Amino acid sequence: MNTIVTEKMIPFKELEKKVFDYVCEMGQMMIQTILENYDEQLRENRNKKELRCMMQCRQMRGRYLERLSAANSQTG
Repeated sequence: MNTIVTEKMIPFKELEKKVFDYVCEMGQMMIQTILENYDEQLRENRNKKELRCMMQCRQMRGRYLERLSAANSQTG
């Protein structure tokens, strides 16, 4: 059995980098979980009727701008 005295020791910089990488990975996983939970809550609680209306308004505005652009390119 190897003891800490007889084991090959790694340089402090390498140990520091491994710990830092591990902590960063754990932090990323935590943030991902939090954002996924927020996303689920927003999906469940959003006002679907209002969202549908906003999307329809954007589509109508887009069609209007396309027609306006086409009319301007024909006259210009």
